[in-house]
Order: sequence, then C-alpha cells, then structure tokens
Amino acid sequence: MIDRAIAAPSGNVTFLFTDLEGSTALWERVPDAMNAALAEHDRRMHAVFAERNGYVFTTAGDSFAVAFDSPTDALAAAVDAQRALREPCGDITIRVRIGLHVGTATARDGDYFGAVVNRAARLMSSAHGGQIIVSGATAALLDPLPEDTTLVDCGEHRLKDLLRPEHIFQVRHPELDDDFPPLRTLEGPSINLPPQLTSFVGREQELADVGALLADHRLVTMVGSGGAGKTRLALQVAADSLEFFPDGIRFVELAGVADPQYVCDEIAVNVGAREIPDEPFVKTIASKIGAQRLLLVLDNCEHLIDEVADVAGDLLQSCPGLKILATSRERLNIGGEAAYRVPSLSMPDLEPQQTAGGSGLPHWVARPTRPVALDLKQVLNTDAVQLFTERAMLAKPDFAVTESNVNAVVAICVRLDGIPLALELAAARLRALSPEQIATRLDERFRLLAGSSRGSLERHRTLAATIAWSYEHLTEPEQAVFRRASVFSGTFDLNAAEHVCVGDDIEDYEVLDHVTALLDKSMLVAEDNGEGETWYRLLESMRHFGATTLTEHGEEERTHIAHATYFVEFAARLETMWRGDQLPVALAALDRDVENFRAALRYAIDQHRHLDAAHMIGSIGYLWYAGGTFVEGIDWCRELFDDEPELPDDVLAAALHAYSLLLGSWSDPETGTMMLMREVELRRRIGDPGRLAAALNNLGNTLHDLGRAEEGEATLHEAVEQYRIAGEPATLALATIAFGYKDQGRYDEAAALFTEAVDEATAADNRYGIALGRSGLGELATYAGRTDDARSLLEEARAAFETLGVRPGVNNIDLTIALADITDGKIVDAAGRLAAALEEPDIQWYAAAKFWMLQLVAEIIDDRSLAARLLATAKRHYDEVGSAQPLWTIEHFERVAATLDDHPEASPDDSVVLPPLDAIAAARDALYELLGTMGSAGTDGDDPDEDGIAMN
Repeated sequence: MIDRAIAAPSGNVTFLFTDLEGSTALWERVPDAMNAALAEHDRRMHAVFAERNGYVFTTAGDSFAVAFDSPTDALAAAVDAQRALREPCGDITIRVRIGLHVGTATARDGDYFGAVVNRAARLMSSAHGGQIIVSGATAALLDPLPEDTTLVDCGEHRLKDLLRPEHIFQVRHPELDDDFPPLRTLEGPSINLPPQLTSFVGREQELADVGALLADHRLVTMVGSGGAGKTRLALQVAADSLEFFPDGIRFVELAGVADPQYVCDEIAVNVGAREIPDEPFVKTIASKIGAQRLLLVLDNCEHLIDEVADVAGDLLQSCPGLKILATSRERLNIGGEAAYRVPSLSMPDLEPQQTAGGSGLPHWVARPTRPVALDLKQVLNTDAVQLFTERAMLAKPDFAVTESNVNAVVAICVRLDGIPLALELAAARLRALSPEQIATRLDERFRLLAGSSRGSLERHRTLAATIAWSYEHLTEPEQAVFRRASVFSGTFDLNAAEHVCVGDDIEDYEVLDHVTALLDKSMLVAEDNGEGETWYRLLESMRHFGATTLTEHGEEERTHIAHATYFVEFAARLETMWRGDQLPVALAALDRDVENFRAALRYAIDQHRHLDAAHMIGSIGYLWYAGGTFVEGIDWCRELFDDEPELPDDVLAAALHAYSLLLGSWSDPETGTMMLMREVELRRRIGDPGRLAAALNNLGNTLHDLGRAEEGEATLHEAVEQYRIAGEPATLALATIAFGYKDQGRYDEAAALFTEAVDEATAADNRYGIALGRSGLGELATYAGRTDDARSLLEEARAAFETLGVRPGVNNIDLTIALADITDGKIVDAAGRLAAALEEPDIQWYAAAKFWMLQLVAEIIDDRSLAARLLATAKRHYDEVGSAQPLWTIEHFERVAATLDDHPEASPDDSVVLPPLDAIAAARDALYELLGTMGSAGTDGDDPDEDGIAMN
C-alpha cells in the first residue's frame, strides 16, 4: 500500500530505506506466521512514517522506501520504527535494518530514480537487523538531534555500489540495541574489488540471474561481446555476494596479461601466493587458498582462454570452498561451468506496427527527426536509457530526457544495441552534439548493421563500428596518439606517453593535450594510482582496435621500438633508485609497470634486439631477486642467453650479474658460479673497480656455499680491496666474509667483521649494510644463548629489511628468531613463526634456509617419527645441493638426531627421505597440529611435552 496523502518531497530529500533481516529463512520455516507478522509489520511502519510526514514511495516485499523533507523527521521515524518493532509481530520478532541518506532528487510519477536513491539503498544494506545507520551528508544536517538520540562515528566505508567511500554513523538510543557486528561493507584486506568512478545502472534481472547461478554452481562464466558490460556486472555481483564469502573476494584483472604463462602470476599476486621452485604454480595457489570460502573474479579471460580454463579447473578441484566468477567473450568449456550470456541493456518496447520492412526496428530510428509518440515513463525505466542519461549528465550536467529529445535518445540506444560501452561513447559526444545530431551520425556509420540478424558477430561488429566512428571523429594527432598508445600493456603514465606516442607529426609537449582530448572523448581511461598520480589505459577492445590501425598505418615497428627504448631507459632509472637506497620505491615502480616491461622484453627478444633486452635485464635483475620473482627473471635471462647474443662487455657483464644472482639463489650455485667467473673476467677488462668488487663478492659467497671456503675467502678479500680502490664502503664484502667465518665456527672473528661492517655502513648511511651486519651479530648472539641481545639485534634488522623490501633477509631472520624461541622454551612462538615461514614460499628459494628450517621443525614437533624423516630429508638434500653446511647447523643436527636414535627413519636412505615439497607440507601440517594441541591445552608457551620436544 502506497500512501499518497502526503506530498512527495523534492529538492534536498532525505531517503529512508528499510529491509527485514532473515526474511527468506522465516518464509521457508513458518510461512503462515510470516503472513500475519508481515501484515502487522506493514501496519506499524505505515503508522510511524505517516506520523513523521514520511512519503512512502515504494514497498517491495518486506522493504520500505520513504522520502522526507526533513532529515530530523526521517531520523525520528527510524527510531520510532525500531521501537515499534521491539514487540513481536504476532508470533515472530522482526528485526529490520534502516539506512538514511540525503541528496537532491525530484519525484517522477510518484517515484524516485537516480544515484541518490541507489546510494541510500546500498547504505541500508550495510546495516544489521535492529540497526540504524546514516550517511555523513545526513549526519551533517541533523541539528538538533531528536531527544535521547546520539550518533556514533563508524568511519568511512566502501559500500556495495563500489563508488567513493561513505562516512557512516550509527544511531544510538537508550531503547534500542547497541551492539552489532561490523558493517557489511567492502572494507578489509580480504576484499580487493576496485572502486568505480561511475554508478552501476539497472541490470536488476541480470544481478538476480547471475547471483542465483553463483549460489548453485562453483564456476560461472559471464559471456558476451566486448563492451557488453561484463566486468561492471561481475563486480556488482561480487559486491552483492559479500556475505556468502566470509574469507574474501579477490578480483584478478587479466586484460593486461599478454602471455598465458603469467596467468598464475596475476592470480597469485591477488591471493597472496608466491611461487615455489619445482612446484606447479597452480598447486602453490591452491595451497594458499586451501579450504577458504572465497570468491575469485577472473576478468577478461578471452585471450588466455586455454590457460585460464586449466588453472580454474585445477583450483576448483583442489579448493572445496572456492567459487569462480569469470568474464570472457567465450565460455571456458570445463566441467561444472554455468555460462551466462550477458545481454544488452534493456531498451524500450517497440510496437510491431512501427517497424520498417523486415529490419525489426522502428521506421523513425533511421529518421529520428520524425518523432513518434513514446511513453516517456516507460522509456526512462529502461536500463539503456538510464545509462545513457547518467553518462550524458557527466558530459553535460543539465542534460535530461524530454518529450522533445526522447525519440533521438531511443534511436541512439536501439542503434547501438544497448551495448554499454557504445552508449557511453555516444553520451560523451553530448559536449559538442545534440542527441538528434548523434542519432543522425550513427545512421551514417551503422546502416550495414541494421539487418534482421541479431547474433553475437553482428554485436561485435557494432562495437567495432562504434569505436571506428569515435576514432574517425578524432583529429589526426589524436588518432596518432590513440593508436600508438595501443602498444602499452596495462597502464601507463604521461611520461611514457610523451616518449612513445610522439613522431614527426607530434612533439612531446603536445601529447598532454591529445591525451586530455582522448579522456574527454572516452577513448582513454584515467586512474588514480593511489599516490597522487594519474595513470591511463585503453579498454581492451579499444587497445585491439588501436593495434589494428597502428599496423594499417605502418607504424607498428617504430612504435614498438619506441616502447622498448623507453622501458630500457626506465629500467636504468630503477637501477639508480635501488643502488641509491631506494629499493622499495624501485620495487613498487616495477610492480606497477610489470606488464609493460614484459611486453618490452618480449618484443626485444622476439625481434633479436639483444642490446635492449640485456640492458633491461641488467638493470632490473636485482629487483627480481629482492622481490622474489626468481622464475620470471631466470626465464628472461635464459631466453636472452639461449640466443648467444653479441653484446658490449659492460652490458653483457650486467646481464650475467643478474642471471648469476638469480641462479645462485635458486639453488643452482654451479651454473651461477660459471656466470660469475665470466662476469669477473669482463669486469677486469672493463676496469670498473666498484662493479668488479660486487661481482667478486657474489663469486666469493657462491664459492663458499659450494664448500670452496679458502678460494671463496680469498675472492672476498679481493672484493674488499676493489671496494677500497673504488672509494666505496666494503660493507657487503666484510659481512659476507663474516658470514663465512660464522659458518665455520670462527665466531670471534665473525663478530669483529660484522661490527666493522656495521660501522662502515653507518658512516655511509647504508641501511641495507647496517641491517645485514646486525643480523649476523644477532645470529652469533643466538648461538651463544644470549637470546635477549639476539632478539634486539634481529628485530631491528628485520624491520629494516621489511622497510627496504628485501624478503630474503626477512625470511632468514625469522628462522634465527625461531631458534631463539626454542632456546628459551617458547615453543608456541617458535611453532607459529615457523608455520608462517612455511606459508610464505619466499623461504623456499634457498636450499640452506629450507633444510635448516626442517631441522628446527624436527626439534619441536610431537611426531618423532616424522621428525626423524624431516631430519633425514634435510641431511640428504644438503648433500645433493652441494651446499656447504654451516657448523652450527651440523651441531644442531647432531643434537636433534641424538634424541631420535630409536627411530630407524633417522638414517637417510631412500625409503625415508621425502621430496622437499612433501617435507615442507608435512612439516607445516605437524606445526599446525602442535599449535592446535598446545592451544587447546591452554599453554602459555612453555614446553608442553618434554618427551616430544627436544630442548637445547
């Protein structure tokens, strides 16, 4: 029942939305009682709203939408409504959530439409039964507050409409409940749905359809042509499904991934997984997800369809709580998939007698200047017209659909098949053209697409024609910038555009104006990178169109070379950053442009531009090492050197340095040593003592790892000499020598050198060197049993490595702190730290760290048979890798082994030795079992089982 006795407010209107919590379950459980309860609920609500001059404009099921002239009246009505529902409605106690939002709106035929109304509904849906929340805009107008009513600041929250954050306040009243769970918003680290700059329009049926499919299936693929709005619909479905995925929703954008082999990389980044050597990447991702109830949204899969299908199938098979929502131009075609074809936006119903010939379109669509009578209300209720109108208002704020232009607007929507991207492109033209002019120009371009066939191929051609039409209405310089920008993969900034998009026809200073024009004409998308900078990208369909026109203009080679050249120079700037103690900045910059670096490397290697590829590899190789992308770095290096490139000595030496660093850390010290020896030879020939010192340092460290201690120490002493000749601090070489002494049990000598390294690094303000030296001193203190001193040194070094972004340093320190925990009998702390390390695959890059960790786990777990197998595994694989085992770990091994003499598994024969990855998995499971047992026993961290824990 809609009460029309009260006039509909206009202007600045306060909207109150309500919804009954848990109504579906109540209808299923007690349908008869719910009938009576809902009738009583409606009676009480109507009475409350009428008393406070509320205009009820919508009732749907058990929900109310009410408009008020006064925000104070709206708040008082909300409080009264909750008070009225404290008494049961018949046999049922009903709890409703209520949200209040204010904004400018005008009633149309007794109803309200637009962003303000949608925002109010989204705000309400964030609340819980019995709770009242108000937006910041509403709170600012509530002066004075109703008696006994106060507001509690809940902070800013992203609502399910994915737009800007909303400042939310909870209403507190003595007669109302006060304790509620966190608001149902898109906050928290488990949700990474990207914010949207424009509102989601319509699609109510599509939301319901896809939501129902997602409830019943674990894989739903939304299929449709480019520009059909698949991504925006998927984001909204995901946001609306928040309550069904308590472990989070992760959005993975695949449009910028050009090579199928990086599908797993992109997924891993978004779920927090890191690659493990010798383990299929998809298995690593599956292990990270585990049994979580998680929604994974895979967007723009069509160009990677086979790889995405394989990965999705593997993940669904391995992760029982996982569901996947994919968008693509074609289905994945794997078992259990539910495909949903995303339709065009709904358009006005057309009378059959209005059609012309056999086209199925109204005769006035081709000649929109000859209007026919249309039902304006019915037109405005269609999704296509609503989208066009909202986007048109962004281009021309005073735009409205009226009796005079409705025919042209409908013609535009029909001729563009209701495709969202096409409508947005057309709406952007309202800055310069009227709807009638746009409709007429569409007729000129799309006459061939107005036949009776409405298949997907035609819709694809319609989108292509829409882009072509927009492209042809650009100036020639704008066209050139647009097509040249198609070589970027993912996002790019203005500086990159000024280098890549220039030519004989465009100077670099002109690029900004042309980029701005492309943004204004919706041919380019602008994004805030979160650091106060604007980045740009082409929509995928636009990028493909641009690439085609680039080839047609004969500019493909020149532009790709410009792109590669720019990223060679950018890589050099990143090298300057990380060498200048700005490693975190360099890592972040590489991460932002990783797709462009991949595209530049792929072009350089495929076209045998070895110099470009080698320059990039030499400059960013250390970033691959520090950031943990070992496999990718090794793959690029291998591709380059497989071509046997002829390179200048300095470029070749830098590339060899990167390759050897990655190989050595990937447990291939033999190959790494050969690379380093070749680099040292080149550095001697070049005569650069600083770079020679760095190469000698790495070579000495690798020789030490191979058990060639004397040779390694001599090489490191030469590295110190070369650093001195170059006038640079010898911190790194001193610390490396000290680590060698430590491993040999020469602890006093090691301490002296670590202290010298810290002093030199402090004088040079080298944070990495300071952290490295202190971590070594912390290890020595741990071995000596001075655990308080050790923790102080190690935690300080760990914080520095964390700040610098050096994951290997962080991981190694974690193991030493775990040893200190064991020494002090803090078994819970040690087990938790080791379990966390095993969850982070970075630790598994290093053979020594991996096997040392297995020894630590073997010392503390309850299952002594498994402990024996872990110890045997560590011993066997130490031997196989050929890495020299530090004295301390040998002593530790013998001490732990002595507690396992009665276990035959302690003998490292093939029957008991586990593969490394199996050993890691078994160790992780045993630690969690230990933590569970100790947690249930209420232990405070002391040794819970002296028979099961072998203390130092």
